[in-house]
Amino acid sequence: MQAYDPNQAMQQQQAQYGQLAIRPSFFFLQWMLFLVSPRISVNGQVQQGKWGLNVYNMPPGDYEVSVWFPWFFFSQCCKGTRRVQVAAGWATNVTYSVPIFLFMSGTMGTPPPSGLLPQGR
Repeated sequence: MQAYDPNQAMQQQQAQYGQLAIRPSFFFLQWMLFLVSPRISVNGQVQQGKWGLNVYNMPPGDYEVSVWFPWFFFSQCCKGTRRVQVAAGWATNVTYSVPIFLFMSGTMGTPPPSGLLPQGR
């Protein structure tokens, strides 16, 4: 009979999920954006994020990711949207950049996937 190893059980459970790593950012001269928090929507589920790395454990599948932030009279300023695929055991990276002019759409990109990210927050 094999002994129970909690580390192995956790690794098997994590292997069934992937990670969605979303990194909103802005140009340093737009420092006033530190006064607001970005909003992150994954398949219509909106959450308040933070500037920098936001990591979500997700089951494998296709997702629609949107990022924006509230700014004065705009409830969804510089909104950017991208469809991504999350694979089990991998971190899908998504970047969001605020444009220089705040009336334009944000830029979203998907760098190559990487291994799972550490969960220490």
